[in-house]
Amino acid sequence: MEKASCIRPYAALRDKPKQSAAQGTQALFADPIDVVEQSNGWAKVVLADGYEGYLESDALGEPLPKERAHVVVVPQAADRYMGTWLPAPGLRTEPLAAARRKASGEAIAEAALMFLGAPYEWGGLTVEGIDCSGLVQAVHRRFGMLLPRNADQQETAGHEVSLRSVQPGDLLCYGDHIAIALESGEIVHASKEQGKVVQEPHPADLKKRLRSVRRVFDGDD
Repeated sequence: MEKASCIRPYAALRDKPKQSAAQGTQALFADPIDVVEQSNGWAKVVLADGYEGYLESDALGEPLPKERAHVVVVPQAADRYMGTWLPAPGLRTEPLAAARRKASGEAIAEAALMFLGAPYEWGGLTVEGIDCSGLVQAVHRRFGMLLPRNADQQETAGHEVSLRSVQPGDLLCYGDHIAIALESGEIVHASKEQGKVVQEPHPADLKKRLRSVRRVFDGDD
């Protein structure tokens, strides 16, 4: 299996090797990629989070010569996006080691709120377009943690807590949807129905479907 990295700011990973195929997720700049095979301008690949699909071959470059040690900490900094891990410092980045030290539920909640108003896009991972599990993955990447990509997979992150003891930054898991808890019973999530990332009181219909509350970070630093 060949090693490569993403050379676009972000690139669509599709279910089939054609432009019209559904986007499952995106690779961000400098993401390491395992290339299974290439044909007709498309590469079958596996991302670092285990997601498999097809990228356009011209989105691929050589594997990085050194480890990624810095992370973009704002939704967009020129042509880089929150959670992009880089081998060298850049605009609005900080060292990954420092980002991991700052990780807390409160910090996750604050980072998620920076995406308010971002358009909903199935499979999206950036402020240009993002879905519910993409928001969760992006804000955890900002603090040096790579969670699984899909909402049902993210239900295995951290450990379970009760809804009564929910804290900001906890993950509210509904099976096919996921949200991030805020203060005072509010949530932030990428809402397909509303077409964007929103902050709102925990909707009754979602509360009825709640399957698990997951805490990834215990306490605040």
